[in-house]
Amino acid sequence: MSEMQIERVLETCLYGHDLERAACFWWDVLGMVPLSMEAGRHHLFRCGHAVFLLFIPDEITGASDVPAYGATGTSNVAFRTSAGEMKAGRDKLRKKGVHNKAEINWPNGGRSI
Repeated sequence: MSEMQIERVLETCLYGHDLERAACFWWDVLGMVPLSMEAGRHHLFRCGHAVFLLFIPDEITGASDVPAYGATGTSNVAFRTSAGEMKAGRDKLRKKGVHNKAEINWPNGGRSI
């Protein structure tokens, strides 16, 4: 029997209590395309070939066809872009009043802001 091969990330989910403020950041600042939303529960965005989900953690533990899930504590998500797009994105973030805490040059040649 062969191992399952993961092809790509299908969806990423972050949790927060100020859902509307978070949704405004991902939509207005980063330009993600909204897919659907349910006020007081979730916002879903298109992210390339994947889906980016924002949930209020206490609101997704109820009955559903999908098993309840959630997270607490800090989290992380990273997006891939070209070097030119990264510079343009950093400039756009600054114009929107968002300042990064660090810029990192990774040993493999990657760069993070």
